[in-house]
Amino acid sequence: HTHQKTRGQEWSFANLDFPVACTPQGCIELLDRSGVPIAGQRAAVIGRSNIVGIPVSLLLMQRDATVTIIHSHTPDPAAVCREADIVIAAAGRA
Repeated sequence: HTHQKTRGQEWSFANLDFPVACTPQGCIELLDRSGVPIAGQRAAVIGRSNIVGIPVSLLLMQRDATVTIIHSHTPDPAAVCREADIVIAAAGRA
C-alpha cells in the first residue's frame, strides 16, 4: 500500500505543468526580451480571468515574483500599482 502525500507536499511551482494561452506566455516573453528581472520583484496583475490574469500570475510566481491580483473589489488599485515593480493589465470584457 502506497503512502499518500498531502496536497501541500505534492504541489510545487518547480513541478508546475499546465497549458497556458498565448497572451500570458507573451507577457513573460516580453519581460524576458526586454531584460526585466522577474525574480524578487513585486508584480501587480490587473484582472483575474482564467485565460490571462490567473495564468500570468502563476507564471510570475513560478519565476519567484511576489504577485498581487487586482480585481473590481480591490481597495485602492492605483496604490497597489504604484508599489509594484511590474504591472500587467489583463482586464477586459468579451
